[in-house]
Amino acid sequence: MGNFEVMDKTSPYRPYYTYADYKEWDEPWELINGFAYALKPGPDILHQLTASKLTHLLMGALESINCNDFTLIGRFDWKVSDDTVVRPDRMIMPWPISNDAYLDCPPALVVEIVTKWTNQKDRNEKFDIYQEQKVPYYLVVDARQKTIEVFQIKNGVYELVTVNPERHQFNIGRYEIEVDFSELFEE
Repeated sequence: MGNFEVMDKTSPYRPYYTYADYKEWDEPWELINGFAYALKPGPDILHQLTASKLTHLLMGALESINCNDFTLIGRFDWKVSDDTVVRPDRMIMPWPISNDAYLDCPPALVVEIVTKWTNQKDRNEKFDIYQEQKVPYYLVVDARQKTIEVFQIKNGVYELVTVNPERHQFNIGRYEIEVDFSELFEE
């Protein structure tokens, strides 16, 4: 998993974009190492329902620790560098967001809900980005296969710590956040 080879940024065979270009585009895009990815087609109904359930489960877990330090947000730009801007499905930050245009530092947890259009990108390029940025937890959710893979940074690399947990505890800063995933794929 990961270790996706990045094309030379100066390749004559594809355009190279930066954040200056990105912020001028009307349609939703992600920018990875200067390469533009259209976020089309948009999320299907299964993706949307899964995202809504995840939001509910994550918010419930955050509310249970009675802490206002955390921010849960979805589909918000994270400007990793001048040529990389990603838009994860859900992110948890253990601090308030200070910039209303984009996140400018790594979140504590990232969730990607893979689809047939995003599976390769989410499992390779974005996996590598999140690992390089040392995002402590990366959850890969496949609603069609009804799987949750929980990766955790250990010694600078992601380790798959569990698949399809009913419950999982995330240690973020001084907090232990337990998420009950048992209802995520219930109909």
